[in-house]
Amino acid sequence: MNDGSSQILESWQANAAHWVAALENEELQSRKLVTNQAIIDAVVRLTPKTIIDIGCGEGWLCRALSSRDIITTGLDGTSALIDNALKKSNQNFCVASFEDIILKTWKPSTVYDVAVINFALYEHEQTERLLHTIRNFSKQLVIQTLHPFAGINTNDNYVDGWRNESWAGLQRPFTHPYAWYYRTTGSWINLL
Repeated sequence: MNDGSSQILESWQANAAHWVAALENEELQSRKLVTNQAIIDAVVRLTPKTIIDIGCGEGWLCRALSSRDIITTGLDGTSALIDNALKKSNQNFCVASFEDIILKTWKPSTVYDVAVINFALYEHEQTERLLHTIRNFSKQLVIQTLHPFAGINTNDNYVDGWRNESWAGLQRPFTHPYAWYYRTTGSWINLL
């Protein structure tokens, strides 16, 4: 793995229980007020019969979409999150990292109507390879991520580059900070 992928996966594995608890207790106001419903609406508008949620975490989106009679598959590189997803749902969940998808060590069982990536694109070159690979097993793609202006503060320049995530602002004792790759609007447009 490259692009900080192993550091990102280690951080999510170390913080999986805190993440699950934060979601179960609705501690992330932005998710409760805006982003959860926004991604559901974006996917439902495409009227898919099947979706694959890449970077599904603990599986909340798969559960929400399956209640709308959509067949869902969830992939995540964090085994603790997939274990939690399997306990809460009979949907299809699998431990598979972006690298597994790119290298085809995980293979899709079908062509999905929609692939969804919801706040899960953290890498640099690996993101480009992942998006290229997804085209082989999905008809459409929905990405929800931070707006580029939301990812900068007064100390940052508006340029592509690695930024540090410290889990700051969350109520639980998250550990293991990691780096994620920030993209400007122009960079996102060129990538897509």
